[in-house]
Amino acid sequence: FEGCDSNTNTDLIIAPVYKECVTTSNCSGERIFLEGAWQSQAGVYTDNLFSIYGCDSTVVTTLSILPTDLINTNVSICGGDSIFLQGAWQDQPGVYTDVLSNTNGCDSTIITSLSVSIPAVSLSLDTTVCINQGPITLFGATPAGGSWSGTGVSGNLFDPQAAGAGSFVITYSYTDSIGCINTASDTVVVDL
Repeated sequence: FEGCDSNTNTDLIIAPVYKECVTTSNCSGERIFLEGAWQSQAGVYTDNLFSIYGCDSTVVTTLSILPTDLINTNVSICGGDSIFLQGAWQDQPGVYTDVLSNTNGCDSTIITSLSVSIPAVSLSLDTTVCINQGPITLFGATPAGGSWSGTGVSGNLFDPQAAGAGSFVITYSYTDSIGCINTASDTVVVDL
């Protein structure tokens, strides 16, 4: 004023500019909001924001994408058995889907095609033999390759003398390629 010197004191505050580097990861198929859009691809994304002081603040995000797993599997079980699929014990053929977490914490989808094996076994003996007759070869069983059991049976032979007089149940057992077993039975009559 009026030609006199005047002093003004100014406190100048320099607000900081921030730059932050972030590394993050998402599971395949997930998205994250970066650079003004939803991102689902691996890469480096830069976001320019304003700090609380109104200054530029930069966030550089390195995004990696972790894999999810899709596993298709075929499983066979024997009739009467069960397997834990889709949250319950299953004993019927079908396709079952389970979603679990893999080692990265991402979804792991397991699709299981379940088959149930019960070997078709048949036996048709219904025969009468004399007690003094020698051992007879057992017959009438399918599929081939099974085993015989019962009174008077040794291997695939039936010995009427060893069995004695009467009616005897003969059993044929067959085991398929995955270890499932089924049986069929019939009778042999030993007559005096």
